[in-house]
Amino acid sequence: MDAAYWNAKAGVYEEEIFNVWLRDLDGVLRKFFDDESFRLKTVIDCGCGIGHGIPTLSKCFKNVYAVDISRECLAVSRERYGSLPNVEFRFEDLARPRAGLPAADCIVSVNVLIMPSLSARLKILKVMRACLKSNGRMVLVVPSLESYYYAAYKLTEWKLREEVLGRSGFSSGAFQKGHGVVPIDGVMTKHYLKEELLSFLKLVGFEVLGIQKIRYGWETEYEDPPKWMQAPYPWDWMVVAKQQK
Repeated sequence: MDAAYWNAKAGVYEEEIFNVWLRDLDGVLRKFFDDESFRLKTVIDCGCGIGHGIPTLSKCFKNVYAVDISRECLAVSRERYGSLPNVEFRFEDLARPRAGLPAADCIVSVNVLIMPSLSARLKILKVMRACLKSNGRMVLVVPSLESYYYAAYKLTEWKLREEVLGRSGFSSGAFQKGHGVVPIDGVMTKHYLKEELLSFLKLVGFEVLGIQKIRYGWETEYEDPPKWMQAPYPWDWMVVAKQQK
């Protein structure tokens, strides 16, 4: 998933790219930033896309740097939110260290570290760590591998319930799942085990302060899910971390 991929998605972003800020059942992200301690601080939205997080971040921080690898996505984001006086838009490839990004009190990365390449993920994390002030915070959201397999089980349960009722089931191909890097709408996407994520961040020099679920409704996984399909819901992992001392 490179600049060309995201440039091609700019015009269909709302239809094809999952909006964590909108779909978050419990408003976990918004609640985290609803803190007076952020009001005079600087945040970098790493991989801002077309700006789903900008309205919230612009209200909560003094300065917002909206950074993305896609010039086309940045153009959409700038068209939508360019009138906000505290938001600056930056074109950057976060996998290529540069001196252009300022030091920040907070780094936000929402479903950015999802590329199959481990090398690219490492490079991006190191760049984010280098931009983070010593007392700053990184807020990282990534897909959960546990949730991926849990959703696969719920599809199996759905099939079994249909068979018990004598209805036609699903094709067997619907239950084939990968490991770690798995296909989402045909795109190979990295998902994380909780323990894997904690270890990975420690390896790169972060101290994890907390980890929790961002939950989504079942309609984000399946079209017209049955009414019995309730909690526990599918989720992403949200991690809050700081630099190791």
